[in-house]
This record gives sequence, C-alpha cells and structure tokens, in this order.
Amino acid sequence: MPEGVRDRRDRAGEGKRGLAEELGARHYIDAERQQPGAALAELGGARLILSTAAGTKPLAELVDGLAPHGRLTVVGFDGMPLQLPLGKLVMGAPTVAGHLTGSPADTEQAMRFAVTTGVRPVVETVALEEGKARFREREEGRRSPGEPGPWDAVDPEPRALGFRIRCCSG
Repeated sequence: MPEGVRDRRDRAGEGKRGLAEELGARHYIDAERQQPGAALAELGGARLILSTAAGTKPLAELVDGLAPHGRLTVVGFDGMPLQLPLGKLVMGAPTVAGHLTGSPADTEQAMRFAVTTGVRPVVETVALEEGKARFREREEGRRSPGEPGPWDAVDPEPRALGFRIRCCSG
C-alpha cells in the first residue's frame, strides 16, 4: 500500500472487507454496524476524508471522525443541503470542501503523487453493451469496479489521495 493511503471505509457492509484488505486497508469500518465518525475518532481521527458517496446525509456524522483541523472533501452529492452542527465546526476547526475536477495544477499534483507513491486506480473493463447496466449498478450503489461496491478512501495521514473509477467500457 502506498505511504499515506492507509484506511478505507466501505459503506456496503461486511461483505466488502476482503476487497478493502486486498487494496491494502489497515483498518476496516463497516458503516452498517458502527458509526464511521465515531470509529475514526477512536483511531485518532482522520486528517482527510475523501467522500465519494452520492448522499449528503452521512457527511455530518463523518465530521465527528476528523482530527482537529482535518479536511472533508466531498466529490459526490445528491443536490440536498448539507447540515453540519456549528459546535463541531467551531471546536474542531475542520475544513469541508467540495471538489469537482480541479485545476490543471491540481491534476498535475495528484498525478505526481500517484506516480511517486504507487497509488493506482481500480479499473474494470466491460463490453460496450454492458456499460449502461454497469454504470446504473454503480449509481445505485450495487457494485464498483472489481465487484465490491462503493467505497470511500479515508486516511488519517495528510498526503492521502483516493481514486474511484465510476464507469469504463471497452
């Protein structure tokens, strides 16, 4: 596992533990059985949470899992308002930010990080005729590249970066 990318949280249950471990996770948090924010806090808090989940509902709880001055970066959303308790924002001084695609400099920095640390995407190639069905399965949270299901990269180290390939076809 590349240095700086240590933890993964899988929203889809215990059945996904194997993939998380195969990808190099040192810790696994099953969001169906425990509260991710509280579990991350028990591990010392995450300096960065990269949330690829399409819903805003779990984000407020994830703020509990941030280390002081930690960062929650949201790249998936459902269009609903995000409600965060003011006390968490004042006491922990976290940063909550959205990220769509970034600037060319952001992309260059991310690629440089990936090359120097060995971070690689999980890619699944499917026949063109299967593309629409596979994309729909991923959007509905039923599967991800390589089978598993939607997962979020969660890392208590400052140099974290996660990739998720949403759909690809061959």
